[in-house]
Amino acid sequence: MKISQSISGSAHTKKSKKEIYGYNLSNESGDLLKVSEDEKKQLSEAIDKMNEGLDAFIGFYNDSEEDKALIEFSDETIETIQLAIETYGKEEVTTKINTIIKEVLSFLPNKKG
Repeated sequence: MKISQSISGSAHTKKSKKEIYGYNLSNESGDLLKVSEDEKKQLSEAIDKMNEGLDAFIGFYNDSEEDKALIEFSDETIETIQLAIETYGKEEVTTKINTIIKEVLSFLPNKKG
């Protein structure tokens, strides 16, 4: 049995029964693929699982959002943060940065509608 992907030059090329979604489903002599009932069932189950996986990826894609940075750090600040992480560890630096930012922003006047 041979399953090979074909590359067609035109999207409007008429496909034969031997070609499905760009794959040639024929044996070495060019005859249409022959399968037993058990093989047909296994192929059907495999196709169903691939479709489920594809549906999951499509769902992830549709639910995705653009990753936007809240704040842009200068190169110097990034280097300082990286050095602090190497010295004190990520958890400690994260806690300190969050504390400092909350403290600085707490002095901003409240602007409620």
